[in-house]
Amino acid sequence: MTVDDSGVVLALGYKGTWLIDGKSLTTPGSGTCLGVAQFDGKGKALDVRRYGDGGGAASRGLALSSKRVLLAGSFGGGLDLGDGKPLVAGTGSDIWVASLTRFE
Repeated sequence: MTVDDSGVVLALGYKGTWLIDGKSLTTPGSGTCLGVAQFDGKGKALDVRRYGDGGGAASRGLALSSKRVLLAGSFGGGLDLGDGKPLVAGTGSDIWVASLTRFE
């Protein structure tokens, strides 16, 4: 989790079901998925997104710039970071690095 200068909070990662402001994200498999949630300075959810197929996606790093969310982590199985081009882990697990457009 990280907080920017305006009080916006970003939180990462989940297993099972993540319920935020009435939006439910459920891990499709028995592993973990990557969940990215943005909250305003008052705690209201601005956006919630899920990435991964439940094969074991995990976040290991998070940084913010004025327009980007920079993420790094590991995964097993598949991981689609929203571009429609899923990453497929080699034997065991693999690493990933992503730069996502900051939620508006």
